[in-house]
This record gives sequence, structure tokens and C-alpha cells, in this order.
Amino acid sequence: MLKPLLACLTLAAAVPAAAFSQSPASAAPDQWTVSASDNGCIAYSSFPQGTVVSLLAGRGENELIFMIQNKGWSTLEDGGEYPLALQLDEDNAFQFEAVAKTELDADGPGLLFTVSPGDQKGARFLAAFAGSAGMSVGQNGRSLTSLRLTGGGSAMTQLAQCMATMWGGGSPEPDANPALSATSATAKPL
Repeated sequence: MLKPLLACLTLAAAVPAAAFSQSPASAAPDQWTVSASDNGCIAYSSFPQGTVVSLLAGRGENELIFMIQNKGWSTLEDGGEYPLALQLDEDNAFQFEAVAKTELDADGPGLLFTVSPGDQKGARFLAAFAGSAGMSVGQNGRSLTSLRLTGGGSAMTQLAQCMATMWGGGSPEPDANPALSATSATAKPL
């Protein structure tokens, strides 16, 4: 359990969101942005009430980082482990062990976990996320945030294309598709 959490922290440090020019001002609310830097690729979207969802892929890494941030989550303990329950639509429930980071960027503290596209759970989660109309995030039986998603499939496709270009030895174009649609969210602080 500790090794995946340490890997998550290491990868998050190596591929900071700031390296991808992620900022609330650069992306319109409720839209996905896919960006690249020399370190990797990121797909992210900001939602009403301060929630930001990001999926980061580091150059040469086998795992992706899924990150959920909210400025209202001020009670997170940096480096603390938090069990998360993610419900994607009605049929797809997933459990992840997340780690908290309180000093990420201007989007506030967040919960991060890794997803391995090469294993069954990771592949199932990514497919469900890409096709999902909504996502609820909970911890210990209480809701942290509920998001209505659209455009996740397009964002995942753009992220995969960015990764393929990078891993193929090329340099992806920054902000190749900066405006993929998403809808709204309801966030409840921790």
C-alpha cells in the first residue's frame, strides 16, 4: 500500500500541474483542457464551487495520476492516506487509496491516486470515466463532491494521443485541444 502512495507523490512532484500551464484563468469553467510539457501530458477541468479534476501522465511512467482538488478541503493532512469511493454513473463503483497534498497549486489542496491502464481495475476505471455522465466522490460514507461530466471521452482520447506522441519520441503541441466540454459540479468541503 505504501509503495503506490509514494509513487503517486513522486510522480506528482515530477509532473507538477504548473508545468502544464494549468490555471483556472486559462481554461473556461466546465471545459476540459489537454496540455503537454517536456515532462508529460495532463487533461484537466475546473468545475463550479472550486473542484478541479486532473489526469496526469508522466513521460515514461506506467501509471497515471488522478487528482481531485478543492480550495475548501482545508482539513486535509499533507501526506495523509484517505480511502476514496468513486461512483461513475450507477454501475461503476471503485475504491482507491488516495494521498493528500496540501501545497499543489492555486486550485487548492487535493487527493491523488494512481491508475494503471495496464491492469484490469485501472482499465475498467478509465473506460468508465471516459463514458461517464457523472462522478461522485465519497469518503467513509459521506459525499465529498458530485460532478456531472461530459467530454471525458474526448479528453481521454486527446490525453492518449499526447502520450503516444511523447512516448514515440516526439514533442506534443501544447494545448492541442484546449476546449473539450464538461458540465457542472457540486462540491462539499471536507
